[in-house]
Amino acid sequence: MVTAPSVDGLTPYLETMSGLGSSDAARQADVFYEVEREYTRAPTTASTLNYAVALITPGHPASKPPEGKKLLETLLATPERMTPQERALSLV
Repeated sequence: MVTAPSVDGLTPYLETMSGLGSSDAARQADVFYEVEREYTRAPTTASTLNYAVALITPGHPASKPPEGKKLLETLLATPERMTPQERALSLV
């Protein structure tokens, strides 16, 4: 029997998607700024995935799906660096 990955490891990514999906433009800008800043400061696997999630989330001005897809493809080239939850999210 295969068990689904725990949601706990996905919380930061889901919060990013929720913030960017908000109808509040200021909240969208704040969320994207923080995610982009963290990625630029320290491009770890987690910050890269969170930035990719931000880029592919529709409905905000900084959405750039092709760039987000490229980052996801780069991450998936080395799946052993991701947690099971991160791998599951990146495949969605």
